Amino acid sequence: KGFPGITLPVPRGSYHGLYIELKAANGTPSDDQLWWLDRLTEQGYKAQLAYSAGEAIEIVTRYMEGKE
Repeated sequence: KGFPGITLPVPRGSYHGLYIELKAANGTPSDDQLWWLDRLTEQGYKAQLAYSAGEAIEIVTRYMEGKE
């Protein structure tokens, strides 16, 4: 419950992979979603919230280019 919906299991820089929780523009992450983002970050993954598809694309692009 609450696990991020977008997973990119590709290491870049100091990260083991990327996880994104996609929310609606006015959405609020649940406590479970925030818990997962924190745990993944603690384990060396890039884990972020995105509030639009465009924002998620930007996060993935920057991550794959090694700019994160």
